[in-house]
Amino acid sequence: MKFIVPLLFVTITASAQEPFRSSWGRDGIIFGAGVATAFAASALDDTLRPLTREVVAGLDRSAVNRFDRSATYNYSEASATASDWLVGITIGAPLVLLADADVRKGWGTFTLMYLETMTYAAFVPSFAKGPVLRYRPLVYNPDVPFEVKERSDPSRSFFSGHTTFAFASAVFLAAVYDRHHRGSRSVPYVWTGALLSAGGVGYLRYDAGAHYPTDVLVGAVAGTAIGLAIPYLHRNDENSFTAASGGPAPVPPILTISYPF
Repeated sequence: MKFIVPLLFVTITASAQEPFRSSWGRDGIIFGAGVATAFAASALDDTLRPLTREVVAGLDRSAVNRFDRSATYNYSEASATASDWLVGITIGAPLVLLADADVRKGWGTFTLMYLETMTYAAFVPSFAKGPVLRYRPLVYNPDVPFEVKERSDPSRSFFSGHTTFAFASAVFLAAVYDRHHRGSRSVPYVWTGALLSAGGVGYLRYDAGAHYPTDVLVGAVAGTAIGLAIPYLHRNDENSFTAASGGPAPVPPILTISYPF
């Protein structure tokens, strides 16, 4: 498992007028919990279960629950590739908000929130992917070559990392835009576009035979929770979480990991 540890230090200042703010105490807790999540998830997700022809021969799609069974008939390399491209675009989309002058005023806090969101989105699915043995739908499909099944990380179906990333990014983008542009007519369109793009990633993962509907739904819920929670914890109002003051907070080191979804 490959670890990449970039150190990014950004001085953050927030005025009382800005909708989001950061602090040493609050972000130390959030980022510390994120790093702990990364290490714990990586430890749980380190075990690979090799697929054998004997295992495939013993699988029966009728054993899959009715709600998920339709996925076992799916397989599309084009959809798999499209999902990779679309999730990449969705992950990068929040950075477009920096073109907004209002968002750019608090660019340091925005950057910190974005990194925190991506950290949790990257590692939370691994808590299930390692311990839960669930073969991908395409493993049940007799029309899919064994070589394809073997290289697809076959036992890590639950739950969808692509979908988690997509919804975390999309909801984060819409939530931040919403907070900066309360009452704007554009807000519903931003929410709609963001959720449609994230939903598109989930559908493509289903159509590719990579995930069951329940994998996608759980990923969508997890991603949505992450995308809402990080901006909420940084909201700048009297009811927000108040951490110990002590000057501007830097972006702590961020730990990321590369693994197949």
